[in-house]
Parts: sequence; C-alpha cells; structure tokens
Amino acid sequence: MRAVITFLALIVFMTALPALASMPNVGEAAPALVIPRTDGEVFDLSKLKGKVVILHFWATWCAPCREEMPELAAYYQRANPKNVEVLAISVDRKHDIDNVKAVLHPLGFHGAMYNAATSNDWGSPSGIPATYVIDREGVVKAVMMPDTTPLTESALTDAVKPLLSDKK
Repeated sequence: MRAVITFLALIVFMTALPALASMPNVGEAAPALVIPRTDGEVFDLSKLKGKVVILHFWATWCAPCREEMPELAAYYQRANPKNVEVLAISVDRKHDIDNVKAVLHPLGFHGAMYNAATSNDWGSPSGIPATYVIDREGVVKAVMMPDTTPLTESALTDAVKPLLSDKK
C-alpha cells in the first residue's frame, strides 16, 4: 500500500513541476541555484565554493522523505557546520510553507521551497527523496536515492568525509 501511495504522490509531484533541464549526474558541475531559504536568507550555491554542500529534495507528503530526514539531521548535527552546508529543498506547493517549516524546525538545518528559486538550472528532480553531495569545487560527488543509495547517516559520512579531508 505504501508503494502505491508513494507512486501516486510521485506522479502528482512530477506533473506539478515545470519541465526544466535534467538533474546533474555524479562528476558533473553543480548547476546554478539561487533560492530564498525559509528563514529569509538567500542560498546561492555559487558562493559556497570551499564548502561541501548537501542538497536534499523532499516533500512533506512523501513518506520516504520523512523517514530520511532524521538521518540527515543526525549527520548534520555531527558534521562541522563551518565546512558543510545542508539545504532541504521542499517541492511542496507555496501555500504549504508552514508545514515545511514545522517539519524542518526541530532538525536544525535550513530549508527552501523549490518553486521560490530565482535561479534554478537544476531542473526537476526525477524522483524524491533525492540527495546530492557537492564537493568544495562545485562538482556533484554523490547522489542518494532510496532505490539506489539510500540516505543514511553512514552513507553521508562515507560520501562527505573524503571531501573534507581533500586538501586541494
């Protein structure tokens, strides 16, 4: 039953988003992304060179997304915030921003609304949840999705740790 609900939610999600460029693959440069966070500050991916960035695409109505959020929070609480930036980008509709804020508030990392982006060359996620790990040079180094590489605290540690110790 859960799989049917997730499948139907994914269909609704994909039809609600505009058709944009495809999401980047591992080894490709991270596309431009400028988006207001839910706290009012502006997130500009191009200004985060030198930091490892984790972008997590999700929705409040997505059960697998909600299951992954504590894993992301556990990782973020252990990570060095000076070297790692996390942004949870909700694909919920604009009027659901209060629900998005309520989910994110206890987790400790920033969020944004996908449809509020002022510059977005990322395109529409092919599915959610989807998590992208971007190195300090702006290159996508890992993509985590439930059917390939599920997001876990351990998987994030394995993906991010080498990027933090790399002395380029």
